Amino acid sequence: MTRLTILHTNDLHGRLEQLTRIAALAKRLRHEVEVSGGYCVLWDAGDAEDTTLLESSLTKGNAVMAMLRGAGYELEALGNASPLRYGPQCVRDLAAQFGQPLICANMIDPQTQQLVEGLTPYVIRRYGEINVGIIGLTDAMKSYQAFKLIMPAPQAIVPTLIDEVKALGAQTIVVLSHCGSQKDRALAQTVSGIDLIVGAHDHQAIDPPWVVNGTLIAQAGFYGRYLGRLDLDLDPITGRIAG
Repeated sequence: MTRLTILHTNDLHGRLEQLTRIAALAKRLRHEVEVSGGYCVLWDAGDAEDTTLLESSLTKGNAVMAMLRGAGYELEALGNASPLRYGPQCVRDLAAQFGQPLICANMIDPQTQQLVEGLTPYVIRRYGEINVGIIGLTDAMKSYQAFKLIMPAPQAIVPTLIDEVKALGAQTIVVLSHCGSQKDRALAQTVSGIDLIVGAHDHQAIDPPWVVNGTLIAQAGFYGRYLGRLDLDLDPITGRIAG
């Protein structure tokens, strides 16, 4: 078995006083997991930035993205805090400051018919013998209509994205979602083949994770009160979660 520990947060909304605590805890946990022969990652499911924090407001969220990078985060799903306030043109700078993939597969620029600049639909990461495909999603909020963005429903695009990442070698399928827990549940109910959804947006502390149609769904509350932790035993042949 391959042990993968996923540490995750969501909806920090500028509470950087919690970020210091999270970073220290994550560093300690990463060391413990790696010493025991496992792999440990730290992901955020969106809305780390917020206008209530002056540094975030003055930099259109860029300062917070740089702080996440410094805290050791490896992936970030696109939330709504910045693109709704400043427009999708801010996404490129958010990704540049984060310096790691800003993942979202369902925000398309109507001019180019491509993903908004700065976004990556998915990444594939290898942990031991397992390739993990991580797909990003954000909530298609009605307010985005002001920007004329094309925002396909997750159920319409995720099956194709699963096929794509599997064709590239992914065995375990994870969705890093800023869509809200009920939309995550609906996605799991209608689309098979997702092993795990790490969620955000509606500030739910889901403990223990839900199991919907064979898919685990987890979310770690809001404002950095919790650091989510999932210890997954992955079958080295199928990539499925065995425990």
